[in-house]
Amino acid sequence: MLLAYPLWFQFAGPQHYRGMPFAAYSYRLDAASFTAAARQTVIGNDHPPGLLAPNPTEESSFFGPVLLVLAVVIVIWLGRRALVRALAGCGLLFALLSLGTEIRVHGTDTGIPGPYRLVAALPPLDLAVPARFALVCVPVLGVLLALSLDRVRPRRATVERAGPDAVAPPGP
Repeated sequence: MLLAYPLWFQFAGPQHYRGMPFAAYSYRLDAASFTAAARQTVIGNDHPPGLLAPNPTEESSFFGPVLLVLAVVIVIWLGRRALVRALAGCGLLFALLSLGTEIRVHGTDTGIPGPYRLVAALPPLDLAVPARFALVCVPVLGVLLALSLDRVRPRRATVERAGPDAVAPPGP
């Protein structure tokens, strides 16, 4: 009961709004953006802003070809693990969702419907910006890299813990 008025004020009071002030589905990524390098990186270039991303600050999917090839190699190499397969599926799903309702390649609409079209009318997702789904790929790639580094890291021999009666070696 104490929250009735504040909740009403937030969702139905003066100056409330419904929906987004812009068409959120139009902010989608270009399929070529995943193989591009961000402008601020060592291998990045000054491609025209807005060609592969909705605006110049939306380079969240610019992973570059090396990282994507490395991710594919890791998935093939460690693909027997359920965690790796789940990460690969999650990353692929969110990468596809970030392409929006129609897939665009190098700034040209292809006419191929994007997977986001299937969920764009659902209430929680109708206000989502498709380009933001690519942000899920960042931790997915990070975990895949961590799992591969853990696999190649040389293991140390297990050191037995000294019991409570152990005497510490003399200091220097």
